[in-house]
Amino acid sequence: VCRNPRVLGCKDITVLKHASHHHVTLTCQLNSTATLAEVHQIISQVETQLYQGFPQVQRFTIHAEPVNR
Repeated sequence: VCRNPRVLGCKDITVLKHASHHHVTLTCQLNSTATLAEVHQIISQVETQLYQGFPQVQRFTIHAEPVNR
């Protein structure tokens, strides 16, 4: 996730497993000057990368957090 140059950091990563189902939640820190459309695009890209990298995970929930940098 943090390989994406527009993601400034990741935190609060939680993995829940119930039987064979995995659910991952995480917070991605993004520049506070990003527009809502940019945030949506970045999070969509991150989500795609995660599903490709972790096919065993059924659901990712990604929260965006603005940071000043």
